[in-house]
Amino acid sequence: MAEDKIPVLTEVYKPKAGVKAKSTEAAALDVTTDLIAQVTAKVKPRLESEIADFVLDELRAEIKKASNEVITSAKDFVDKTRADLKTELPKMYQESARLSQVDIGNLKKTVLDEASMVVRKEALGFQNKVILEHQKQINEAFANLREELAVEKCMMLNTATAEVKAIFTTQMSEVLGLLKQNIEEMLNKAIPDLENRVRSQLALELQQLLLKVKFTLPDS
Repeated sequence: MAEDKIPVLTEVYKPKAGVKAKSTEAAALDVTTDLIAQVTAKVKPRLESEIADFVLDELRAEIKKASNEVITSAKDFVDKTRADLKTELPKMYQESARLSQVDIGNLKKTVLDEASMVVRKEALGFQNKVILEHQKQINEAFANLREELAVEKCMMLNTATAEVKAIFTTQMSEVLGLLKQNIEEMLNKAIPDLENRVRSQLALELQQLLLKVKFTLPDS
């Protein structure tokens, strides 16, 4: 039949197989490159933000942990120092009283200076020990992150370390102030009693000395 020889529309406009395949491949390649660029532009800021949030969360956790340990260590240090002072302070006071010949003003200053020197020495050693321990913990916890993160991330770590030091310095200042107040209170309570003891001892020694002089002098 004549109709069988007339080409249909699909046959007339049917593209060549090679041309269609190349066009499809080119279009897919263009879409993939553009898609990657768009995804990268959207994901990169969010990824950087998530990394920064993760680092900050880890730093806050370490700072909180370090702060709690510092508070606990400081309380233990105060209790130990207070117990030591209760034992050593009377000894120091009696020795100072013997050397200063009951000069109460200088005696109080001498004892307070000696006690403060001991406290400062122990506090300095304690401070260095705690800071080194927590610095080591922080450095170990973020050793891998330092290698992968940019310079600003390292600055965050340095800021966290500075915060730990600032927290410790503030707490140690409060501890030293409390210790000084406790020492002064103990001195104010102990001085009247010790002063009376020293004066009584001096009066007794003077009386004994007068008796010796009386018995050694010839009668007139």
